[in-house]
Amino acid sequence: FGYITPDDGTEDMFFHFQSVLNGGEADMISGARLKYDIGLDNRSGRTKAVNVMLEAPGAGLNIQPATTEEVEQFLLANPVEAHAQEKFRATDPIVQKKVMNRGPLAGANDPTASFLGRIKKFTFEQNGGGMGMGMGMPQQFGAEGMGMGMPQFQAAPQQVGIPPTIVPATPEEVEQFLILNPVEAHAQDKFRGMDPRAQRWVINRGALDGAREPTGAFIGRMSQIEKVVNGHVQIPPGDWICESCGDHQFSRNQTCRSCGAPKPQPQGNFAPM
Repeated sequence: FGYITPDDGTEDMFFHFQSVLNGGEADMISGARLKYDIGLDNRSGRTKAVNVMLEAPGAGLNIQPATTEEVEQFLLANPVEAHAQEKFRATDPIVQKKVMNRGPLAGANDPTASFLGRIKKFTFEQNGGGMGMGMGMPQQFGAEGMGMGMPQFQAAPQQVGIPPTIVPATPEEVEQFLILNPVEAHAQDKFRGMDPRAQRWVINRGALDGAREPTGAFIGRMSQIEKVVNGHVQIPPGDWICESCGDHQFSRNQTCRSCGAPKPQPQGNFAPM
């Protein structure tokens, strides 16, 4: 048996493999999308999924991390409240990609709540709490059912800022970047008014060629970097900020996902501002 994560962010739905009409346990992998009817479990008196149909196979573990540009494009296309946007930007890139793969939020009664529900479920899965899936996303299977976990104590997050060693961008470099990466005038003005060290990070993140909405992706990039520059970012212990482009990296990343710069050695970490 397993549990299905509904698209609308409501409580997980219990189901038996015997209820799957066109697949089996091997098909219940991360990313699979299911349709089902809601029935009643006679033993528990609770609702359960019945007549479960596999609509699309899942991607399993072969999922690529989301890029910063993909994240910003998704947020532009799916407006949610600011606190939900910030939570999504700070989420593991694999989780970000899974959240986006669930599709748009257009049909949700409360897009922000549904969005936060997605993030919570996939983060739980990523941390070993189950397999999680789509409109029908089985989370965990087996005779033992869902397991219980012991509390984990985490070290305090570390505050980060911009390293003193970064070389500020010159006005010529700023204008050259804007020529090669056309964006709307208000975004150009915002970029020109930034701290030259932050401008360097923006430039080092690379071109905007792959962005579906370059202006939105560019503004999102600047917003993220400004928070680091102003000392408004805290990251979990072990995570690191790329000294080349300012992107937040998870502890397991050995190179920056944005610019490819290597993870700094411990003695090379810069101190908080």
